[in-house]
Amino acid sequence: MKLVSNILPNGAITICKEAHSGYHDRLQRDLPSNPNYVVFDYQTVTETEMVLFTIQAIETAKHLNKDQVILSYTQEALHRKFWEVSVVMLSKAGYKKVLLIDAGLDVAIQGYLNIMHDTQVRFLTSSTWFDTYSNKPGFKEHLPFNFVRRKHYVSLARFSRKERIQFTCKLLDDELLKNSGRYSCGWADYELDSNFWSDEKPLWDLIPQHLKEYFPITLGDKPEQQHDLLPHLADNVFNVVLEGQIGHNPATHTVNTDTSRITGRFHTVNSDRMMATEKTTKAFAMNQIPLILATPGMVNRLTNMNFDMFHDVIDHSYDEEDNVVKRIDLIIKQLKKVCEKDLNYWCNFLQENQSRFHHNQQHLTRMSDEMHDINKNVIGEFFA
Repeated sequence: MKLVSNILPNGAITICKEAHSGYHDRLQRDLPSNPNYVVFDYQTVTETEMVLFTIQAIETAKHLNKDQVILSYTQEALHRKFWEVSVVMLSKAGYKKVLLIDAGLDVAIQGYLNIMHDTQVRFLTSSTWFDTYSNKPGFKEHLPFNFVRRKHYVSLARFSRKERIQFTCKLLDDELLKNSGRYSCGWADYELDSNFWSDEKPLWDLIPQHLKEYFPITLGDKPEQQHDLLPHLADNVFNVVLEGQIGHNPATHTVNTDTSRITGRFHTVNSDRMMATEKTTKAFAMNQIPLILATPGMVNRLTNMNFDMFHDVIDHSYDEEDNVVKRIDLIIKQLKKVCEKDLNYWCNFLQENQSRFHHNQQHLTRMSDEMHDINKNVIGEFFA
């Protein structure tokens, strides 16, 4: 892996993979002046490269004689264990302050990372996915409100992950859901290759025999259009968001408790973080009502962030279910409930509640600026 050094507009040195050289995200362009830290930019670093990247970045930064560092991965929220390993290595290398900025919404990770007594760790949530549809210069514009819709829902799955295949199969297996929405699954560029769906592939075994003819399912979009607010995506009342992170999050709904005093066993924590990507914010930008298959607690987090999640329309209790299979069934139940109502009913609902959708669009802009400003201020204070 080849790493390179870049100079940010504020004079700070950033270390990243050669393929990412020259790219500065919004926060990096607006960092406070007089930097006394180095930035390790993990963008494009895969999970299998995490440890090696951190080792090489520490070596590359040695000559800078800095003991403060920003770890930046603004578009992802990797499992906390990756960041724990990085913090341990940085502490042993002499770093006294570590600021982690990634796309995770679960601030509890900060408690997990403060594991080295001589190193202070702080966590911040990147504004990246709230910037995407913020209606600001350089980002996507909001769609004008239109209460006339032609389908009940849209469900998009560019990559065919296990739970997305299972969810899409349930849509296809129900006549009402099959005919009421638009859905895709497995339309990433390499997944459209016929060899990807051959009988030898494990994913193929997840699909019942009578449904295999449907896969891969595409709406005709191109991979580079994944962030675009296309007409056939917006022309739906509901948006079933199949997020990137769908597992158990012990910081929100804990079912595994420490029973060591009783059983002599310690519980295990299997968290893959909580992250709202463009899949979630796109629903707000397109004036849609979201149902979200994500890490448990996501709907609650967005509600607390003051987004209108339309609790009067959708029973979001699935958000508290740690078992992903049960969570899928609960979401399917809610989707069937809304599809049983005539489409005209929902078009009238949209017209009567236009202000609520306008609120969510405007709140994307507010949250984009609020998160960005908080991050700039904290960086200035933390490294003062």
